[in-house]
Amino acid sequence: MCHERGHTMTGTVTFLEQYRRCIRPRLEAIDIFLRTAKAPYAPGEAAALLSLPCAEAADKAGFLHLLFTGESALCRLVQREAERGAPVLYTPADIAYIYNIQYEAVGRACDDLHMREATALLLPDIFARIPAMAYIHIVYHK
Repeated sequence: MCHERGHTMTGTVTFLEQYRRCIRPRLEAIDIFLRTAKAPYAPGEAAALLSLPCAEAADKAGFLHLLFTGESALCRLVQREAERGAPVLYTPADIAYIYNIQYEAVGRACDDLHMREATALLLPDIFARIPAMAYIHIVYHK
């Protein structure tokens, strides 16, 4: 299970390491799978990628159905982002909701960076300013 936390230079544990170690690699693996895997998929392949206990998907449509209806932490993150319309510019409210982080912590991080909105490329800068304790802990499986 993935629940390691990172530290800033001052020793404060941040959400950035949780994102880098647990969330981003899982999202990248799903992206690569969807771009390269040929149907029919091997039994259990979808379940493993989506951290679901037991699920089968024979093709891309079945996989996407599992992704958008699954109960794993990773599936719920993707579902929350879809509910927000997969924003190009993220507000603090979007970031807090999608990544399950306390809104106040996201707001402080954005204020520190003088940002009212951020692109996906700037999310790591925000995450580096969010104490891990602000993260509403969910376990992401490796």
